[in-house]
Amino acid sequence: MRKLLAKLLIVEDDPSMRSALTLALKTAGYDVESAENGLHALETTAGKSFDLIISDIRMPGLDGVAMIDRIKKTTPFIKTILITGYSDEEPLARAINIGVDGLLKKPFHIKDLLQLVSLKLEEQEAELERTQNLLQKLSQNYGEENVETARSEIYPLKSDSTSTLMELGRISEVRQELDASIQAYEEALALISPKSPENQEFHIRLALSNLFGKKGDEKLSLLHAEEALELAEKKNDLEKIADACVQLGKILLENFPEKGTRYLEKAKSPLEKSRSGEKQALSFLLGSATALKQEKTTDAKNQLHQFLSFGKRHYLPGLILSFLNIAFDPLLLGLKEKIEPETLNWLFEEIAPFIQTKLYQTARSSSELSTLLSPYLLNDKIPSGIWLHVTGLGKFSMILDGKKIHENQWKSFKGRSLFLYLLHQFPQSVSEDHLLETYWGDLEPDKGKHSLRTTLYFVRRMLQENGRSFILSERQKYKINPEAKIYCDFVQFKNQIQAARQNWERKKIEDAVLIIKDAERLYKGDLLPGFSEGWCLTARDEMKESYVWMLTVLGSYLCSQKQWREAFLYSQKIIEFDPLSEEGYALAIETCLKSGRKDEAVQYFHRCREVLRKELKVKPSENIELLYRKALELNTVK
Repeated sequence: MRKLLAKLLIVEDDPSMRSALTLALKTAGYDVESAENGLHALETTAGKSFDLIISDIRMPGLDGVAMIDRIKKTTPFIKTILITGYSDEEPLARAINIGVDGLLKKPFHIKDLLQLVSLKLEEQEAELERTQNLLQKLSQNYGEENVETARSEIYPLKSDSTSTLMELGRISEVRQELDASIQAYEEALALISPKSPENQEFHIRLALSNLFGKKGDEKLSLLHAEEALELAEKKNDLEKIADACVQLGKILLENFPEKGTRYLEKAKSPLEKSRSGEKQALSFLLGSATALKQEKTTDAKNQLHQFLSFGKRHYLPGLILSFLNIAFDPLLLGLKEKIEPETLNWLFEEIAPFIQTKLYQTARSSSELSTLLSPYLLNDKIPSGIWLHVTGLGKFSMILDGKKIHENQWKSFKGRSLFLYLLHQFPQSVSEDHLLETYWGDLEPDKGKHSLRTTLYFVRRMLQENGRSFILSERQKYKINPEAKIYCDFVQFKNQIQAARQNWERKKIEDAVLIIKDAERLYKGDLLPGFSEGWCLTARDEMKESYVWMLTVLGSYLCSQKQWREAFLYSQKIIEFDPLSEEGYALAIETCLKSGRKDEAVQYFHRCREVLRKELKVKPSENIELLYRKALELNTVK
């Protein structure tokens, strides 16, 4: 039990309810903090570690489900409890989909909450201990020893070890050790007995079908999928029948299209009715693929449109990669027909690093496809001769010699963070003392230096190939090698903003605008989303401010050129990005006035005044007040 040590966060927009919950849980011996809404909770969790979050569902701005979804992506072991006084199925279904650990309906007795909190913390303790032991043992053999040796030493074959073997199979698959994964699942299958949980064999069969499919053994892949379907049909479990049919369709679609299509059609209806958003999205994808196979192009386009416009679009890249042979032709149709082009472009950018071979083969088949796919071919996107390509704006990825570096390849996340920090500081050097204070400030100097050098060793070993070195050290200072062929979007963005500011200050307006337009294309979102280190949070805020400055400059320039419509669009970009930006509202009001939309200008003033009053408890600036009075005068004259 960790009751007295557990750190809890209460997220509740009702002050009296928030105070009551905080007091009750503190009295019960927990370390408790509170947040008044979802955005405040994200800020609080960014710099601190919590064991459990208790949140209301319905809150202004970011609701409890969306807030927990974001937090779970960076801290998967955190436990979460949602409280609601409503009976709406939609938010509750969303909560289940993202893996919320507990639900409480108002009104409830405080003892019910305390019991649920205690239960979830005990579950967390068991999960953490199990994962820690598993990873500790596996790390002894990382990259060199045979995982099977570790497995046989740690997990002797007992009648209760089926779940452990399944977990080992899953982890081995993530690490791309397919043979070790297959062996773990096959031994788990051998331990299945009448007393085993009824779903275990089904999941093992489906996992083995996937694994043999990856190894190109279609016969065994088909055998296990058919066994899974038989198990599901015996239980008349429609959801599992659908899962097995999808797997069979995936295996058969290419060589036996009619049979494969029948299985996919059988799966579609149960998937549509599933509470899982991922399975609902999959149903649209299957519908598009089967319609295309049957030459029903209009139906295929409609289903693809539904797939691409699906609300929870973070599901989509994983689905595409899992069912690539099903999904690829519908995606090509989408490119040709320009279906949901913004989402489709984003989707291809997400999956392109994983499917380069298929993209190249397809692009070479016709000039039309070559034109459509060229933006997603790495050799076209990465300058010639680049060794390392780093993306950090809006998403994070690192590609070394055309191969994506996966998270499990890093010896430690601290090593990854340190490398990115040095990259962010480029071309400057960073002193050893500064790195020690930033990353190992809680250790004694000698231990900190040992940890720093060990971390740098593993980072260098992972990145260094053919005698190349990405990190240089000299006189107790470290920096990125200026001769290393690295492309990094956030370094490029930082350099362009610096150049734009210099030109702007020197009154070289045209030059500044040209640079800013290039920089705008680079900024696809926050710096390194999901990273919570102090330096990253500071750099993220600085880049956000630079982005707003950049949009404001472009909008002001377009105003000076009397391009009111284009300037107004930039004001909308600013307000959408930062709803508290007075610059955005000032630009919106000014462009509305210049283009004769005085009533709309007044509306933007009231909107600005309300959001500033509500969120910051301040009044609009004098400049915005002057613009407002001008709008009123013009309305009076009118």
